[in-house]
Amino acid sequence: MNRLLFFLVIFLAAIFSDGFYKPDEHFQLLEFLNYKLGNIPKEEMAWEHVMEMRPWSQVLLYFIFYKIWAFLGGENPFYFSFLLRVFSGLFFFFCFSHLCKRFSYFSEKTFQGALLCWFIPFMCVRPCSEVFSSCLFILGMSLFFSSHRWPQFLSGLLFGLTFHTRFTSGFLVLGLGLYHFLVEFLFSQKKLKFLSLLGIFISLGLCILIDSWGYEKLTFTSYNYYFHNVVRNAASEFGVSPWYYYFTKIFGMGIPPLSLLYLTAFFAFLKMFPLSPLSFVCGFYFLVHVLIPHKEVRFLLTLLPFIPIFIVPTVLPFLKRFSALYKITLSLSLFITFITYLIPLRKQIKALKPIWDSPTSALYYYGPNNPISIGKTQGITDLTPYFYLPPKRRMESLPLPANQRMAKDFFLFTHSSMQESEIFTSLPDYSCQEKKTLLSPLYRQNLFKKPPKGILVFFCEKRT
Repeated sequence: MNRLLFFLVIFLAAIFSDGFYKPDEHFQLLEFLNYKLGNIPKEEMAWEHVMEMRPWSQVLLYFIFYKIWAFLGGENPFYFSFLLRVFSGLFFFFCFSHLCKRFSYFSEKTFQGALLCWFIPFMCVRPCSEVFSSCLFILGMSLFFSSHRWPQFLSGLLFGLTFHTRFTSGFLVLGLGLYHFLVEFLFSQKKLKFLSLLGIFISLGLCILIDSWGYEKLTFTSYNYYFHNVVRNAASEFGVSPWYYYFTKIFGMGIPPLSLLYLTAFFAFLKMFPLSPLSFVCGFYFLVHVLIPHKEVRFLLTLLPFIPIFIVPTVLPFLKRFSALYKITLSLSLFITFITYLIPLRKQIKALKPIWDSPTSALYYYGPNNPISIGKTQGITDLTPYFYLPPKRRMESLPLPANQRMAKDFFLFTHSSMQESEIFTSLPDYSCQEKKTLLSPLYRQNLFKKPPKGILVFFCEKRT
């Protein structure tokens, strides 16, 4: 029952969690895909593409998916991104189930622990490198402890992909390597798994070829990443934080008192099972990120699949001892989970949906600022989600009407045969041309089910 309910909340998250959570989730994956599809020039890419420091292995997978999708007649990017969320959610569920089998003495209750983590369904459907690399690591770890040669070799291939998909996820692999050397080799006198190491090197060699395909020349993205983020210290230009940053942020963003449950479970597990491979893997990963000056909570998303396992032997018995407390905690977690379904992540993305429901003759916006831009990155380019625009379609700026100042809020207007009086009696608060009808950035289908054909789309911002 718990397994089925966990699967259900993940699938619902895939349906309702439109858009993207952090810009990197979109601009370092979907826009890289968009570039490889020939829809945007290099000049529109994020700075990581200019510095050739982002890997292409996950993008290549999505590229194959898209080619199959296009062959079957798919075109709308909103449907494609939905399929990616479904794939990400199913892949996470599959890998998480493998993790439960590996730690079989927790398997029956692990899904109960997963339901207490309101953020897992929301984040596991995101096509982001942090969660995807963690899933690859779980598959590799499930093969690593096998006594047979081929599974050990395959684990190395997966560990190489783990590192290449998200370079900092290499600390997961390194933590497992420390466990194998210190606990299994030195303490338990087991043989070293050199076949896994061989698989890592072969995998990394193949990944160099993938990156060379992506950048269209021989490229070593891992070295470029190290050079720019460590040698040049470019990562710190985005801000540095004290060592206790993650403690305070997790406590706040995890929503108290549930966040206290997660923090307690993590450190209690490390104390109860100090020689567990998970303690080595997650403890080492967390320690390294505490020491790194530039910190973001999303860097810890790699630990997402392990949190329910931390909860089961530590916090869950205490909650089960008080039946009412467990039911309240579970209800609160599920309630917050369903609230996340209702929050639109990016209104700019929602505003582009109607464009795909009807052919458009042009795309314009008033003023100097592109209203669907997320911002700028390193002063190189606007972060504009071109993936959700029709291919080869660009937005043009129109002069700002006289004596008008633009606010940040914007609305999508369309020129059509509909009379504006049918929806609004007047539009005095909006800087737009006469006789335009409001469609809204949230795509209110109750206005009219299908936009008229041949519409002229304007992005107009509200007056201040």
